[in-house]
Amino acid sequence: MSSQLDADSIILGFTGSIGSGCTYIAKGLAGQYGFPHYSLSDVLKIIAAQKGLTNPTPKQLQDLGNSLRLEFGNSYLVEQLFTKIESSPKNVIIIDSIRNDGEVKTLKQFPFFYLFSVHADEDLRLKRTLKMGKFKSKDEFQEADLRDRAEEVHY
Repeated sequence: MSSQLDADSIILGFTGSIGSGCTYIAKGLAGQYGFPHYSLSDVLKIIAAQKGLTNPTPKQLQDLGNSLRLEFGNSYLVEQLFTKIESSPKNVIIIDSIRNDGEVKTLKQFPFFYLFSVHADEDLRLKRTLKMGKFKSKDEFQEADLRDRAEEVHY
């Protein structure tokens, strides 16, 4: 665990399918209440940039995330995030883009960790991600979405 967080820290975690609205909700809560917001996707993007991947595709991020989890364990991104978290005067932080059991298990070490799953139907998620420019086509979205849902390995 991070030295910046103590056992009394309240962590609100968000998970959901691609385009479900996790980040939107997390940023909204953070903005409304002044809580720090962190994203495991942002941690992954920083690592990607360090490896020379500028503007990585969702597929490249999925591949990198799986590779890191395979090499360092399923909680790797959370552990990396802990090194970046600063103490919060309100003792509440928000983390989104939680993707696997290892990340949840690590966060559950905090007695005041709450995990919220956000759902939106596929058509809405497709429209959102195309509008944001995350994907170039319906096929690209569906490939990434299926990959997320059909992972046989726990990472």
